Amino acid sequence: KMEDNAISPERKEFLAKRKLERERKKLNRSIKKQQILDEGGDPSLVLSRRKRKRNVEYTDLKIVIDLGFDDVLNDKEIKKMRLQLLYSYGANFKNDNPCNLYFTDFNGRIAEQVKEKHKEWENWKVNIDERSYLDIFPNEDLIYLTADSDNVLDTLEPSKVYIIGGMVDHNRLKNITLNKAKSEGIRHAKLPIGHYLEMESRKVLTVNQMVEILLQYYENSSWEQTLMDIIPSRKKPKSKKNSEPAKSVSENEESVSIIENEPGVALNQTIEGSDEPMALLNPEPEPEPEPIL
Repeated sequence: KMEDNAISPERKEFLAKRKLERERKKLNRSIKKQQILDEGGDPSLVLSRRKRKRNVEYTDLKIVIDLGFDDVLNDKEIKKMRLQLLYSYGANFKNDNPCNLYFTDFNGRIAEQVKEKHKEWENWKVNIDERSYLDIFPNEDLIYLTADSDNVLDTLEPSKVYIIGGMVDHNRLKNITLNKAKSEGIRHAKLPIGHYLEMESRKVLTVNQMVEILLQYYENSSWEQTLMDIIPSRKKPKSKKNSEPAKSVSENEESVSIIENEPGVALNQTIEGSDEPMALLNPEPEPEPEPIL
């Protein structure tokens, strides 16, 4: 245990606030239980956050974060990408309706950093695979999300697998994800940002923002509301009214049939507890997001 004099004042303040917050929640649960008892109900219906998580079921949505860009990222970008993985995982884990999240091509420097800095990584509720997504899913089920595509994503289909490039672009890697999708012969599309929002900056997002958008849209089926909620206010997004409907990626000439059976790694259908590291459940304030795609 760390000695008191080794803890910074800011850390002490944070720990004190966290303790008070936990005591407040515990007190609220006790009050709710007593109210239920007074009404003749079952007090076990009032569950802690950890116990509630055990009852959460995964949706059919499948999201892949493609980590196959180790050779084009510098050390600083590798560190930022590791942090974006944590934010992505935390966003999914805390979601009431988490998706099936995959980290593919989990090798190289990103994997080394995760294994070094997060000893509990093997317990994460995520599919971690050293293989490419091409070795896990049928090609016809794959859709690579890239801002460089001319196709516009109209909706999310439970039979499809949506791939997000695990990289930090810095405007120097334009078309890299699009070219990868084309060379692999898989479909590609971009989010319908331009159909619903006017923005004063580039329509590029971080990996974790992409994950959050897909999670929320899968719940509410509203691109406009989802994009307004997730895209940072500093990008000054403004809603477009009476916009033309987006061209669905399913209308692309290269559209494919739906495959019912999904091969590859299967994720448990329920979360068995909240034993995740605090950094994942309550990450530090997110650094200035770097563009991807």
